[in-house]
Amino acid sequence: MRSSPPPRPRTLPRSLVLLAGLVALVVLVTGAFLVFGAPPKAIALATGPPGSAYAAIGERYRTLLARSGVTLKLVPTAGDAENLAKLSDPKSG
Repeated sequence: MRSSPPPRPRTLPRSLVLLAGLVALVVLVTGAFLVFGAPPKAIALATGPPGSAYAAIGERYRTLLARSGVTLKLVPTAGDAENLAKLSDPKSG
């Protein structure tokens, strides 16, 4: 007498699994915005002295970020030491 193979476990349709994944992603993103808030629309960047490579890069970043509606304020500094001091000071802005 032949024994029949064991019954296969039922699987969920692929579309249902994809829909559940999409819903989970939407819930996670919405939760992140509620907890952390939206990204800032204005930021400041210490650039070093006017005419320096850091200042030129800051100008390029300002142009790129403006395309996304972000305002970049360039803050001239005396150089690397002052940039580091500003990064270390939470009240520097």
